[in-house]
Amino acid sequence: MKSIFKSSIYQGGIVQKSYEQDFKQKDFFCEKKLSSPYNIAEGFTRVIQMDGIEIEHRDLNLKEAHQVKVAHDFPFLKMHFEMKGMSSFVRNNKGSMDALIPAGTHQLMYFPEVKGTLSYPSGHRYTLEVKLAVCYLKKIFGEDLSLIEKFGVKVEQDQPVKLGECSRPISPAMMQNIMDIIHCPLVGVSKKVFIEAKLMELLILQIEQSKVPEAEKKIWKGEDIDKLHFVKDYLNQHLDQHLSMDDLVRESGLNSYKLKKGFKEHFGNTVFGYWSDIKLHKAKQMIVDENISITEASFMIGFKNPQHFTAAFKKHFGYLPSALKRG
Repeated sequence: MKSIFKSSIYQGGIVQKSYEQDFKQKDFFCEKKLSSPYNIAEGFTRVIQMDGIEIEHRDLNLKEAHQVKVAHDFPFLKMHFEMKGMSSFVRNNKGSMDALIPAGTHQLMYFPEVKGTLSYPSGHRYTLEVKLAVCYLKKIFGEDLSLIEKFGVKVEQDQPVKLGECSRPISPAMMQNIMDIIHCPLVGVSKKVFIEAKLMELLILQIEQSKVPEAEKKIWKGEDIDKLHFVKDYLNQHLDQHLSMDDLVRESGLNSYKLKKGFKEHFGNTVFGYWSDIKLHKAKQMIVDENISITEASFMIGFKNPQHFTAAFKKHFGYLPSALKRG
């Protein structure tokens, strides 16, 4: 199996990547961190490989927008979560479909043939992208992909399909699983089993969310949806502060009923449930990636008492934050 990427950002204009059939691995688990070799990007891509799966976590700052022509000579099955940034694909064959994945959304797609153009804007890209072998998906569902309804039937028929016409919002439950995968403190067999379990849970969350009719959200005016996204971004930018519902109503221009109902409907969590989740995941990221102390991290997300932070962390993740330091 081979992928070919063509772009002016590559030395020589082309990069080729080869895989074993169905992403088979000689080692039961392989993990590596790759720095960006390109002048237009700063950051890294972490790659995790195991039988039937390749995971790529990207944390990149793109200095300029760019395009990449891509071709895969194998059936392409992918779970894609674009936390920050944007990814778009425009096909130039019949074996795939156009796909737009804006910031904060996800998609599950299967393309028997891939040939087209990927486009990325400048700015921060923070993603989790998971390629699966079709045989791995069949193993999960006992060889009966009809359990995934239309998506599974199309895969069985070897026809291009996306889980939904449009990408859907990454729910808090999905985000928790994504962060658990990215910041998993385990090693060896334990890490492999943990990550596979989290990937299966992510896949089920994608499938279950797709069963909720998108039409239910079309009653919202575009300006109200923009205000809901403003609140979500506002919460993300003020993790160290103490905000009330009155504060958010005043900042957004939505009344409290619309704000509570709309936020839960569009983002799958209450306003302050979402904010609490994001605070704890941010603290976990700082402790693991930036080597910040537990006490300092607790203050940076608005906790006045580190013991209260430790209790909230334990309730949310199921283990103490001190385990991150031991890992």
